[in-house]
Amino acid sequence: MILLTGATGFLGSRLLAGLLSKGHEVVALKRKTSSTAKIAESLSHPALRLFDINAVDPAQIFERFAVDTIIHIANEYGRGSTPLYSILDANLLLPVRLAELGIRGGVQCFINSDSFFNEHSNSYSNLLNYSLSKKSLLIWLDKLSSDQSLVSHDEAAMLLEDATARTLASHRHSSAAEAVAP
Repeated sequence: MILLTGATGFLGSRLLAGLLSKGHEVVALKRKTSSTAKIAESLSHPALRLFDINAVDPAQIFERFAVDTIIHIANEYGRGSTPLYSILDANLLLPVRLAELGIRGGVQCFINSDSFFNEHSNSYSNLLNYSLSKKSLLIWLDKLSSDQSLVSHDEAAMLLEDATARTLASHRHSSAAEAVAP
């Protein structure tokens, strides 16, 4: 079973649809305030279990389900007056907690979506807290993966890039087909 965070966002909603269409069972975590409009078609899928992260202890997910893969897509950019703790919670604390719970539960793979702003010298001052939290997460995940038998950050990045490319290509293909349809 796959545990997916960020399933209601742009990338996460497409990844969720792709995983379900390929026959995967998915436990998706979302914020209480997240709209489910992008995943409306998936909500009734029998292989989807959807939980509000604000209402469930993540440890209960691992007790209840045999999670073997974690895909962390959720993030908090910190737009407007978002408190720093909200940025750190979504981008650092939650994924580290999931990784630790996953290690104890025998998870084989943790895939993290990184940020464009962490590549080379890219920086954007309005997203400094976001960027710093994502960079910190990479350090912690590298430490956890070196301590355990998890897939390394580079291997996970390649897996996520491949899955993302296939998902977006499929979406572009279906959108083009819809545009041509009478």
